[in-house]
Amino acid sequence: MTSLLRLTLYIGFLTIGAVSSLMGAALPSIRTSLGINYSQSGLILSGQFLGMCLTAIIGGYLADRLGKKPLLIAGSIFLATGLLGSMASYSFTSLFIWNIIAGVGFGIYEVGINALCSDFCDSNKGNAMNRLHFFFGVGAILAPILVTASSKSLLGWRACFGICAVLPLIVGIMLFRIKVNENAKEKKSYFGTAYRNLFIWLAGASIFIYVGIETSVYGWIPALWEKLSPGGLIPPTLVTTFFWVSLTIARLFTGKIADYMGFGRYLTASGIAGVAAAFILLISPSDIAVLICIILLGFILAGIFPTVMASATSHFPEQSGMVTAFISVFSALGGVLIPTQIGYFADIFTVEVIPQIIFAASALMLAFIFTGWHIVKVPSARK
Repeated sequence: MTSLLRLTLYIGFLTIGAVSSLMGAALPSIRTSLGINYSQSGLILSGQFLGMCLTAIIGGYLADRLGKKPLLIAGSIFLATGLLGSMASYSFTSLFIWNIIAGVGFGIYEVGINALCSDFCDSNKGNAMNRLHFFFGVGAILAPILVTASSKSLLGWRACFGICAVLPLIVGIMLFRIKVNENAKEKKSYFGTAYRNLFIWLAGASIFIYVGIETSVYGWIPALWEKLSPGGLIPPTLVTTFFWVSLTIARLFTGKIADYMGFGRYLTASGIAGVAAAFILLISPSDIAVLICIILLGFILAGIFPTVMASATSHFPEQSGMVTAFISVFSALGGVLIPTQIGYFADIFTVEVIPQIIFAASALMLAFIFTGWHIVKVPSARK
């Protein structure tokens, strides 16, 4: 992998990291500005993932057949357009639609960048994936800071969307300058080989729950914090920064740990620790407990997504695009369904129901991980 390609992939993941946490951080301001309820807020949070789901269904096939570079250039256009449209939205419907369009670009980036990273890393794939996802965390840290800094500006939260729209344009320009030599064997037809394996489905189910937990933390914890600590020292727009900082720092070394321990053992240990942290949040729903638990969850969850992706693609290297897309579909569904349901339950039971949902989701994720990596026969990696 050339230095320019590596830099482009890192900036691309920084972009979707910023976009993913931008909406959650800006949501309190958006809710006030547009006059929307919790259920509508949940739909807005899910909009990106809905667009991502639409893309991921065919994105992997297109990536392996047509090439990942042209697909990523198209993703840059969708992402920039969706962000600029969101910036100009003055109604729930408009913001929701533009968020879906941004999600299409998000999904293309998710599939294409992960697949390219997998293609060009034959060894220490866990470390390579975690390093890539480190930049996702960097973007996710910067977005809430940007929202807080922009809150006093004339455009407020809208300025953040305009600033973030510049990033995919930069990625698109850089891609035009890069020659990507994709492996010819990916052009062969292996359609369905991976999809018939139960391990891949359990990997997808694990990611479905993981993304639901992650989205619940960065999307809904600000709303919970607003209720637990109104007018406190830490504003709701910044509270999720603690989660992203811990997650991002952890990704500097979780890849090496995963490569050393083995993917299955590492994922199981992370799942158990995640249940423990969620249980603490469940029994002590105070502002201090919330802050401690989201920091712990950041460290614990850091390596799960990239390690699952590294494990799955290593077993089906000739289908890197399709496997990445398949798992990304589950990722998108987790981002669509779980935050939406949290919004529904929050309207009924208040946002204090969030710790119960996070605990239940953590336990379910552990069950999927344990079944996938310790009970089901994992396929041997193809060389």
